[in-house]
Amino acid sequence: MKQIALLLLLSFVISGCQTTLMLQQHRKELRRLASEATPPEEAFTGLARVITTVFDEVQTLDNPDQQVNFLRKFAKQNDEEISIIFRRLNDWKSSLRPLEKVQATTRLARDPAVKQLVTQLPAILQLINGQEGELGKVRQLLLLYRVRQWIRQ
Repeated sequence: MKQIALLLLLSFVISGCQTTLMLQQHRKELRRLASEATPPEEAFTGLARVITTVFDEVQTLDNPDQQVNFLRKFAKQNDEEISIIFRRLNDWKSSLRPLEKVQATTRLARDPAVKQLVTQLPAILQLINGQEGELGKVRQLLLLYRVRQWIRQ
């Protein structure tokens, strides 16, 4: 019996360490994308890659509480960087002429990461809406609605 309890405890610790490592990697990438050195289009496609990766990782977690906690941590840790990325994107987009906006949107829509995000967006939103009480704030922090709005503009 002690061995089973020890194994369960060990599996929780390993699982927790694994998610912490994943979250650290996402934070590092989002910090890079939020920097002034990263061109706006690259920042957006990078953000799309990170969000789709996060959703893929959430899908691997069996327990709904773990999924919620993972999303909460991701949102809390990266809210500032995601806001910076969107602020830079909006500034960049507002500086473009109409034809340039169409061209940029077309380029972004062809990017594999953006395509995957657009494909996954309904499922991501369904997961978040399914946990309305738990994830209402996470929906705002993940900025998925902003992603969708930005893509549609």
